[in-house]
Amino acid sequence: MSTAQRLRQTGASTEGASLRLAARLLLAGQLLFIVITQFHTGGDANNHVSIFARYADSGDWKGVHALQFGAIALLTAGLLGLPRVWLTPDL
Repeated sequence: MSTAQRLRQTGASTEGASLRLAARLLLAGQLLFIVITQFHTGGDANNHVSIFARYADSGDWKGVHALQFGAIALLTAGLLGLPRVWLTPDL
């Protein structure tokens, strides 16, 4: 096998691995965000007095928002990984 053939084969497997990683990060981030948001305090968002009182009484708001931030960070990492796969020149 020539060097050019090995480079092509390695490039294809690296591209596939990068695409799979980006897809997994996107999916994991989105699914985690959906699950974590189920624990977010809810109510009528237009009734500010009521909703802010609920937020104040909620003991888990820090954890929920920290986990939402982490889920969005995973999703963003997946989005940032896609151009690396799509914009790399073919060997």
